[in-house]
Amino acid sequence: LIESFNKKIKKYTKRKEQFPNDESLERFLVSQFEDYNQRFATRCHIGFNKARAEIEKMFEELESQATRRCDI
Repeated sequence: LIESFNKKIKKYTKRKEQFPNDESLERFLVSQFEDYNQRFATRCHIGFNKARAEIEKMFEELESQATRRCDI
């Protein structure tokens, strides 16, 4: 997933003449990163959804233990 995104970025940034200065290159990259994040923000790996509830429970327990230690 991320490898294909990296290839796309390399493909478009190799042609440096399309970016007259560093700011234009930066704007292009930021727009690509934002687009990528919007498309894949809610995507979840196969099998992870099954374990998500259990993982969240484990993190909540760890957080409550850490909070109790700080209160002492």
